[in-house]
Amino acid sequence: MRLVGAPPSSIGKFGGDTDNWVWPRHTGDFSLFRIYAGKDNKPAPYSQSNVPYKPKRSLSISTKGIKEGDFTMVFGFPGRTQQFLTSFAVKQIVDQENPNKIELRAKRLEIMGADMAADPRVRIMYSAKYASVANAWKKWIGEAKGLKEVRGVEDKEFQEVNFSRWANGDAERAKLYGSLIPQFQKLYEEYTPLVKSRDYFREAIGAVELLRVANSYGTWATRFQKKGSFTSADSIKLREFGEFVQSFYKDYNLLTDRKIFSAMVGSYLENAPAQYVPANLLAEYQKSPSFVDSLTESIFSNTLFVDSTKSKLLWANMDTTAAKMILDDPAVSLYNEIFVVYDKGVTANLGRIEKELDLAYRKYVKAQMEMEKDKIFYPDANSTLRVAFGKVSGFTPRDGVEYKYYTTLDGVIEKDNPDIYDYNVTEKLKSLYRARDFGNYAKNGQLHVAFIGTNHTTGGNSGSPVLNAKGELVGINFDRAWEGTMSDIQFDSDRCRNIALDVRYALFLIDKYAGATWLLNEMKIVK
Repeated sequence: MRLVGAPPSSIGKFGGDTDNWVWPRHTGDFSLFRIYAGKDNKPAPYSQSNVPYKPKRSLSISTKGIKEGDFTMVFGFPGRTQQFLTSFAVKQIVDQENPNKIELRAKRLEIMGADMAADPRVRIMYSAKYASVANAWKKWIGEAKGLKEVRGVEDKEFQEVNFSRWANGDAERAKLYGSLIPQFQKLYEEYTPLVKSRDYFREAIGAVELLRVANSYGTWATRFQKKGSFTSADSIKLREFGEFVQSFYKDYNLLTDRKIFSAMVGSYLENAPAQYVPANLLAEYQKSPSFVDSLTESIFSNTLFVDSTKSKLLWANMDTTAAKMILDDPAVSLYNEIFVVYDKGVTANLGRIEKELDLAYRKYVKAQMEMEKDKIFYPDANSTLRVAFGKVSGFTPRDGVEYKYYTTLDGVIEKDNPDIYDYNVTEKLKSLYRARDFGNYAKNGQLHVAFIGTNHTTGGNSGSPVLNAKGELVGINFDRAWEGTMSDIQFDSDRCRNIALDVRYALFLIDKYAGATWLLNEMKIVK
């Protein structure tokens, strides 16, 4: 498979983190790949004699465009939705999980953002990391807000009251299902502090790059000490780790990570459930909050892993001495100290409760299907093939605001600002706009960029084809509107919208902007 082309980031990521999860959107997010095969059109190892693969069938691309109310279908392999969660789970997400994770990521983003603004070198090193952290952070904010606005907890509680009334209205049903809601309540009461500890471990301790790389080294050093050497079976993973080490230090800024360490470890000691925090660390912190400052100084002054040269030498010359140095390193020791307590108290118990919850949810969904025999139940996304149908539709996210179902190149030009990285439009695109040189891809003098629909999509649907009622490609799904990000838990067709690139904008960029018109000859385009 070969990358054929993609628009520059100023188009493909137009709006950047500022517009992420946002509608109206003006992002030209797509890429082109070509699949190669042997001369017999069958799978083959890489060879210069391979030729482009010719499928028996391929999607036709429509340049007719779409309009309000048109049928759309999205298919792909979305990750996970959780529409059957109980009120106890939703309440935990709204009141605890999302607020904790949002707060921790906000601190990291503030630190990274300040350092990126102060130093262009750091901006280059951390732009992708910042975007990754901000992506889920922004989604969680919208999700929690949306669940409150649609009264998600209250709606689930109402369903559960009706369910309990139905389940206990018959002796046989009561025997099978009568204890389900109390069982959920009991399990989530036990689950809540464990989840809080998990979130602080992942989002605070796991957020420190130094501790992550130290743990990786520690894992390999432990393995070496146990075996006395590495085996041939380790070779692939060893090579991958060596590549990770090289790339890690290329985009690592010591001062930024030091600030993040101090903020995250401080938040962890302050807020993580005390029973799952190492007792000596907690005692020192409770004695004096300045302990975090002294711990930061001690770790970063004595660890080997802030020095890329020493770190790489340790890896390149792994022996008994190097393995001992790694395992004695203060960063490795600190991570191990925290992990051992967490693993002993949280990991096993989380696994046990989650298994019990899985079994309870199977029974709960089965019972609901018995209770509402005429209702159509559709399955949650689970990374397998999933088809979502809906229609092109604008929406009203709040009082006095109404969103159209599409955006145009006019909006790109309106946002143009050379002083803002996310909105710096290329001169060539502006030139095409001024000349109104849109080829055959415009409608009524406007070049459509993106559109929204009521398709139920989630993480993993980026890049999914959006088809019209004839099965023709009209768009490429790439995001959701912020006001409806609670759709993973509670889908509401009045406010949940998937965001798709209008395929005509992609064709315009290939043809007029890139001048790669010959690529269109390989596509089945219908007018």
